[in-house]
Amino acid sequence: MESDRVPKKYFRAFEAFVKSQVFGGVLLLVSAICALYLANSSVSSGFYAQAVSFLQHDVNAGLMPFFFLLVGLEIKREMRQGELKGFRKSLLPIVGALGGMIVPALIFVGCNRQDPGHWRGFGIPMATDIAFALGVLSLLGSRIPRELRIFLSAVAIVDDLGAVLVIAFFYSRHLMLGYLAGAVCVLGILILLNHKGVKSLWIYGLLGIGLWFLILKSGVHPTVAGVLLAFCIPLDQVRRIEHGLNSPVAYGVLPLFAFLNAGVVWGVGAAGGHINSIMVGVIAGLVLGKVVGIVGASWLCVRLRWAQLPEQLSWGWLFAVSWVAGIGFTMAFFISDLAFVHPDRIASAKLGILIASLLAGILGFFALFIRARLVYDATES
Repeated sequence: MESDRVPKKYFRAFEAFVKSQVFGGVLLLVSAICALYLANSSVSSGFYAQAVSFLQHDVNAGLMPFFFLLVGLEIKREMRQGELKGFRKSLLPIVGALGGMIVPALIFVGCNRQDPGHWRGFGIPMATDIAFALGVLSLLGSRIPRELRIFLSAVAIVDDLGAVLVIAFFYSRHLMLGYLAGAVCVLGILILLNHKGVKSLWIYGLLGIGLWFLILKSGVHPTVAGVLLAFCIPLDQVRRIEHGLNSPVAYGVLPLFAFLNAGVVWGVGAAGGHINSIMVGVIAGLVLGKVVGIVGASWLCVRLRWAQLPEQLSWGWLFAVSWVAGIGFTMAFFISDLAFVHPDRIASAKLGILIASLLAGILGFFALFIRARLVYDATES
């Protein structure tokens, strides 16, 4: 009986999560549109620039760790109770996600091979924005198999974990070993508390603030603290914290982040009409690299008999949803600001992200629509 109840409980939690991400995606889109308008309006561009200069760093360093805490909690839950639990069950989306990270990164570097100074942007086209991606799937409603939503969510979650590792190892500057040693000590205490079965969230919260401060001072990006803290929180507290964080993050932190980071000024660099290798690398990496990487790696995984496609899926479905995985937004914008310093390069990357995400969303929607129509016609006949 217990084995029958767990999947139902998991699917109810999963459906609630999807709904939260979809509604959050709408707010993200509205915030991004407002940012683009204000950044390029002759009346309000000065106000927007002041808001960005005053708030952007504080939001990115102070509030985005809550987003990464939520990401870490979702990863932990999926690995312990959900679709990433068990080697063979999780291998297909993990391998697909790895392909969907490596190929876009290689495409970006290839497009910028003449300018090694641009290579730092290799992480920009690696991650999928799960809010927008699930939003596209929601437009097609019940015509999309549940297994496809789960596969895409698992791929996006693994993407997020990969992006966190990339941020930690490649986008940290001027390490201060004393603060880093202090962060390691606090992390060790958190792990010990988890091992001893301590349940008090106040203790984890206070130590988490200390961990965030020490990591901030160490030179590692402070968002990493959110993920590390998530993996130290007892599993039976994960859903409680997720429930508390979902709405503030989806409806507050992420829209504010989008508002302060999506305002590309058209008159700067590539946004002034000059296409360059950074733009091309981001667009090609997200739009083409995601499809080639996810489908190619998944096919190889099945071909080698390491895993098999879920019963309700087919290669047609997998190909269609891989286009949607090319929607990069939150993590891509975040990495753009870490990868580059010069405003022209940042503007080029962000404009590439916007163009690629729009293309991937449109192509993914029509690919899924056509696939659903073919399946429906075949069923009717």
